[in-house]
Amino acid sequence: MLSSHQLRSQCFQSVKAPCRTRTACSCSSKSVILQQHLQSEVQVSQAFVQLATDLADAAGQITTQYFRTKINIDSKSDASPVTIADREAEQAMRDIIKQRYPEHSVFGEEHGLELGSSNGSSNGSNISDSWLWVLDPIDGTKSFITGKPLFGTLIALLQNGRPVLGVIDQPITKERWIGQAGQPTTLNGSPISTRQCGDVSNAYLYSTTPHMFAGETQQVGLCPSAY
Repeated sequence: MLSSHQLRSQCFQSVKAPCRTRTACSCSSKSVILQQHLQSEVQVSQAFVQLATDLADAAGQITTQYFRTKINIDSKSDASPVTIADREAEQAMRDIIKQRYPEHSVFGEEHGLELGSSNGSSNGSNISDSWLWVLDPIDGTKSFITGKPLFGTLIALLQNGRPVLGVIDQPITKERWIGQAGQPTTLNGSPISTRQCGDVSNAYLYSTTPHMFAGETQQVGLCPSAY
């Protein structure tokens, strides 16, 4: 049984921080998606890939509408900011998933876990045995509310508790990364990959803040381009 916290941690770590895997020697946190977790025999239906693309389009329409406009900013329990754009974008994605695949479950940054019809009224004990969409409508809300275009929508699909599809979409810069099981990661439809390097000490890693790391991992020597 996977708890909501475990599901979020497993999925968002896969989408947002693949560079920390030992074989991804050189990468941007936006250029390699689920590199280690997508190595499986699962064949992702193109209908699911199309759905993920449609979800990104729907979220992007909403977030761009609110970008650089006067909107109220609320604080969540963890003191992180949230806006109407976050909530509406996630709800739009949820509605599309429910319309096309009501049996799929959804776990979102703003609205939590909603079990699909295949899970009935269970408490989520069998969630790892079904399809689960994990959504973060605006990754980078602080950038969003301060008018910086460096924010994006994160979308992932898990089967049996394992990520098999991931999307990072930046609607303002119009860049979209898609990773799926058994296929090369793409950027706007073109395959991408990391460069070859023999040792992690030669790796390049980009992060928005060193506070994403703690202790020795904050040392620049461990990742020369971290800051």
